[in-house]
Amino acid sequence: MANFELAGLSAAPGKVVKGHLGHVTLADGNKVGVPVVIVNGVEDGPTLVVTASIHGTEINGTGALLKTVRATDPQQLKGRLVAITVGNPFAFQVGSYFSPVIAPTGDGINMSSAPMWPADSGGTVTLRLAGVIGEALKVATHSIDVHSNPPDAIHFTLIRRDACTDEKVLAEMEKMAESWCFTVID
Repeated sequence: MANFELAGLSAAPGKVVKGHLGHVTLADGNKVGVPVVIVNGVEDGPTLVVTASIHGTEINGTGALLKTVRATDPQQLKGRLVAITVGNPFAFQVGSYFSPVIAPTGDGINMSSAPMWPADSGGTVTLRLAGVIGEALKVATHSIDVHSNPPDAIHFTLIRRDACTDEKVLAEMEKMAESWCFTVID
């Protein structure tokens, strides 16, 4: 099995690599990176891309994803895990649902909307972040976008069947949900 290459990072078989998918440059020249951990297995297999903290108030996914990365033994893995631990560092930094860079309410763009990917490399900071993440999603055979609710909310799992019209992909989504013991309700 060959090294897994993504965004200038190279993970040898059986290795874990940490870095950034890319950077978004702000008006003052500062760069903000999108953190990623790549766990490359020792055998060929699927590429699972998992995103967390697309919304800055939904930080539980980051902790769960980091715990998953630590528990994943690359020597026992077929394929690879691409863990985007903080999908929206701007919102994450200040605990805001949207990117707060443009105005107090952010630029109003919801990064969890399916039409976001691959976004616009010349657009707002949120669209540029989505463009960076969109490049990683291009290599995915499977993807999971982790969200969470505030402490007092009812916990639930949502599978966006309406966002996909490909029957083969829908069948794979259902298999993934069942493997996690989710109850699928139409």
